[in-house]
Order: sequence, then structure tokens, then C-alpha cells
Amino acid sequence: MTAPAREALEPLKPTNRIQRRGVETGVAVALDTPEQIAYQHSVLCQTSLPYRNPGPDVREWSRKQGAIFLLIEAGKAQNPKTGEWVQLGLPFGPKPRLILAHLNAEALKTGSPEIDVGDSLTALRENRDRR
Repeated sequence: MTAPAREALEPLKPTNRIQRRGVETGVAVALDTPEQIAYQHSVLCQTSLPYRNPGPDVREWSRKQGAIFLLIEAGKAQNPKTGEWVQLGLPFGPKPRLILAHLNAEALKTGSPEIDVGDSLTALRENRDRR
């Protein structure tokens, strides 16, 4: 038997957890339909919302990466009980970052700046699942 034939018959080494995860991810990406691909604007790929709470006194968040600039201003909301305007803090952490990524992907997919988000996070998820 030749050496290449002998090597081909040798048992393969078992894959480790990281190798299996890489293969599984590659297969999942290859099987995704274009509707399942998330699109992000280059500005949000290079900059993002704060990871940690910048504090109640910080009203603006700005970032620069090369020629890309991002400026986010904290807003206000009307208290439904008192009718008074209340200052809101800047969004921070993983959940607002994921919501922003989702809204951006929807706007890019639909080609519209208007996105139906419903009245709650549950409604937002249900709207997404209907597509």
C-alpha cells in the first residue's frame, strides 16, 4: 500500500469545540437565505452606542473613526401621568445596541426610513417574525 493511501485510511483526529463551532457557523452562514442576512451601515460598523452608562449629566455621545462621525443626543419624553417632559439618558449597553442594529438592518432591507416597531419590544419582535 502506498503512503498516501495509508494516510487516507488513518482515522481522523476528533475536532475540538472551537473547530466544531467554526464548521457549524460556516454551514449556518452558507445555508442562510438573503432575507436572513443582517445589513449594517458602515457608520454603525465603525462606531456605536456607549457600552457603559456615561452618566446622567452626559447629554451627547460622539465618536469619530477616520472620516466617519456619529453624534447621538439624549432626548426627552413626556411623563404620561404628569404631562411633564422628562430628560432621558443616553442609550447604552448591549440591548440598545442590538435594537439599533436591528432597526438599521430593517431600514436598509426595506429601503425605507420608517420601521413599524409597535408599542412594545414584544410587538417589535412579532413584527420581525412575521417577515
